[in-house]
Amino acid sequence: MRDGLCVPSRRANPARSDSTTTGVWFLSVGCCSVERMFEMMEAETIQVIPDGLDEMVPGPYLAAILSATDVASLSGYDRVVVLRAHQRMVSHYSAQIYADMVAISDSVSETEVDPEFVAEASAAEIRVALRLTRRTADFELGFAIDLRERLPLVWEALSAGDIDLRRARTIEAGTAHLDVETATGSSSRDHRPGSPTDYRPARSPNPTSLHRGRPWRSETAV
Repeated sequence: MRDGLCVPSRRANPARSDSTTTGVWFLSVGCCSVERMFEMMEAETIQVIPDGLDEMVPGPYLAAILSATDVASLSGYDRVVVLRAHQRMVSHYSAQIYADMVAISDSVSETEVDPEFVAEASAAEIRVALRLTRRTADFELGFAIDLRERLPLVWEALSAGDIDLRRARTIEAGTAHLDVETATGSSSRDHRPGSPTDYRPARSPNPTSLHRGRPWRSETAV
């Protein structure tokens, strides 16, 4: 120490004798060296995720944890865990969006009795709210109604984050030609929702049958 300041020293240090001879500088601060301090600072930058994050159900608590997580400061494995958690939240919020669409349709049906008008008016509200094309709004509303009326278990699995939206769409499209009772039974399995053996969507022999009985999915809509 010189004039109250810490300066680099090349004095022999028994514990560092091999490094000192190579010309490595060490700055002694008490019993710690600057090298050791930097190692400690580097270790402190690695964030640790809460235990059980990979099993947390999607909802406000998981959303709060993810919003406070800096992915760049995580280990490689923890980044994969956070990715899966984000996907569960995406599935959860997707299910809530489709539930909101159905709620809009229910609201319109309280004052209107014509099913076709209810579908068109509901799709128009959704189109404006989400800035969709007419065709897309019709399709999304039809998908939302299918989840509620024919495939409630699929909606539950989506809301729970057990399946993603792509799989939910595949199930819905593959069972579109089935009646409500049959479609509901086809998605009722003892396996965990989302497992490869959980859902086996049947294929329709006639692609045009996918739109039967759905006034909101008009082929001429633009």
